[in-house]
Amino acid sequence: MTKADKLRELFPNYVGSPGIEVIEDDDSLKVVTYLNVPKNRIEIMWTNWDEGAGLHVDIEGATLDDASDGVNEFDDNEFKLLIQGLYKKQNLLRNHF
Repeated sequence: MTKADKLRELFPNYVGSPGIEVIEDDDSLKVVTYLNVPKNRIEIMWTNWDEGAGLHVDIEGATLDDASDGVNEFDDNEFKLLIQGLYKKQNLLRNHF
């Protein structure tokens, strides 16, 4: 089962802007800014700090299955943080209403 398939299994109807941060190292950050599981869409904001060039921000959209920009591209730790963040957001919404 791919990571995209697992995400579909756990959150089949999720649509939103979760803003979940997945930190790679001290110089870069990856944030899931938009996720639409039913429409197979994910948008990720990357920030990279370069001493010479300063801060670089890039937002990329992809399908969940994309091996270079989608969920399948996440390493195990990044995927774990995404799933934990989605569960946390889901529970906060349930408890709020």
